[in-house]
Amino acid sequence: MKKIHSKHTVLPIRLPAFVLTVVALIFASGGCRDPYMGQMFELDEGDETKITNIAFMEKYPEDYSLFLDFLKAADYYNALNDASSTVTVFAPDNAAMDSFMKIKDISSFDQLDSAYARQVIQVHMLRGSLNEASFIQYLNEGSIGIPTLFGDYLTLSYGFTNRDIDDVDLANSKPEDTLSIYINNMASVRDIAHQTVNGMVYKLGGVIRPLIETVVEKMRDYGEYELFLEAIEQAGMTGLLNITSDTVQQAMGGYTVNPVNYTVLAVSDETFRSAGIQTMDDLENYLAEKDPAGRSGIARSDSNSVIRRYVSYHILAGANTKSSLTYSLTPNETKVFDTFQAHEIITIQTLVGQTFINRGSRDVCGFVRSDIKASNGYVHKIDGILPVWCPEPSVVVWDFCNSTDIVAIANSYGAANNLGNLYSTPSDAAEYKVDITKSNPYGTIHSFDYKLASTKGTWLRIGYWKCKANTDATLDYENEFNAHLNNLLILNLGYTGWIEFTTPTIVKGTYRVELYYAGAKALAKKFYGGGSAVKFTLDDFLKQHYLWKGWESSQQAVQGEVLFPNITFETTQSHSFKAVFMDANASTISTYRQMWDYVKFIPLAEE
Repeated sequence: MKKIHSKHTVLPIRLPAFVLTVVALIFASGGCRDPYMGQMFELDEGDETKITNIAFMEKYPEDYSLFLDFLKAADYYNALNDASSTVTVFAPDNAAMDSFMKIKDISSFDQLDSAYARQVIQVHMLRGSLNEASFIQYLNEGSIGIPTLFGDYLTLSYGFTNRDIDDVDLANSKPEDTLSIYINNMASVRDIAHQTVNGMVYKLGGVIRPLIETVVEKMRDYGEYELFLEAIEQAGMTGLLNITSDTVQQAMGGYTVNPVNYTVLAVSDETFRSAGIQTMDDLENYLAEKDPAGRSGIARSDSNSVIRRYVSYHILAGANTKSSLTYSLTPNETKVFDTFQAHEIITIQTLVGQTFINRGSRDVCGFVRSDIKASNGYVHKIDGILPVWCPEPSVVVWDFCNSTDIVAIANSYGAANNLGNLYSTPSDAAEYKVDITKSNPYGTIHSFDYKLASTKGTWLRIGYWKCKANTDATLDYENEFNAHLNNLLILNLGYTGWIEFTTPTIVKGTYRVELYYAGAKALAKKFYGGGSAVKFTLDDFLKQHYLWKGWESSQQAVQGEVLFPNITFETTQSHSFKAVFMDANASTISTYRQMWDYVKFIPLAEE
């Protein structure tokens, strides 16, 4: 049997998208009955490339007999024996399956919950045939860009690392068994890429466990967040945090299923005890002193309750890793994040390698154990109580594409095209443009509204653009446009077309507001002299600007322009931001488009 090769690098290979075959539909539906039961299949015993995945594994019962029993118990055995359906199978060997049974405390696979059994099977399978060269290339990239039938992406690494430890310990930990390849940091790859008539078989030395626990269930499994979980329950938010997807009916018929993700800043029982908080009454009394805008002594699920406000303040939209929360454009930058508590924000700042949440408050805290992954987001354990707090004004960088709906659409496009989670992957040699109008097939847009006017343009009307990597060694850019987060918002609205957003929450104060956007050499001759007119409205403030005016003909990287030099917000809240295209060329020139990156709100010192 073929063994794994040592480390080496191959040229990038991008697998084509495979058709969703009958067997994939069976897997995705989660049906409890094997529709191929009793059907016969022709096999060629002399050539392993002419027999099915099942027949291959049956040739080696000393390796796969228990996994075959598992497939039968989960009603997947005959489905994988269909020679017309191409599937890559990561098959745990007998020792791995035996260990799995001991962990689950079962003597027969029939004792497992049937839905869970199918989820375990699905996370071990990919649509299509993943050959050795592509597998090694994905190993170099760190993950397989093809989603499993369970719907997630498998990570690849040399060796495994214990990640279920505090951040300070993780920083000093080293991978173990580095001569072996591991999938999802839990299952070693023993044999690689055995070709069959309907796919490939890889032998594993462990069982990949599907990530099915929500953020609430993850915290419950740890057993150290009991008071925080009780607060979530009494605030009436447990159901919300157990949601993993949202099904939306489309105006033209049909439905779109959108993933739902949260980021939870979780407080441990130990941290509560260190502040003298043992019970819910203790917590309510503590918060009543810290949060004057909240009320105590009322139903804790009431939106004005200090408990409800507190829990909401610990929840952010989207699946945010610690690295995404701490990434900044400039050193020592203070990042601002909206919470589920309306008009209340948290700040995150990294100084000399140490990260602070709400630095400047008396209750400043940091991360203890980050990136606890759940099926619907991340949990980050923090070392403080983190009550609601209003910070001083700070710089806010609002990236147009960094919203949960656009992220989800970009990642759904990536999944459909074997690109992995497109939004967060580094830029590569290719660029990707994704339609994000309301008619796009990948998800529902809710972060902006718009009106399209007529146009002769060939560009997407509104699009997400994942920029390709920079290849000019003289420029210190990660991508060709030096775009924040490697993306741009494409706007091809036409003359009098408009788009309107709601900004993040901005702390009350006086700011300079700047727009950062990219150019294109194809537009230089026509627009880099006098510019292209756009009317911007921020709440009741209105000003017309001529974008690209005065740019050098060779410029295309992102540049900044002041939209409003001095604007005062009297209250802490979000704001309406609208742009109307006032250039007739937007409807008559086929190459016309605008490419926006972000808006920056810069607080001005009081005079």
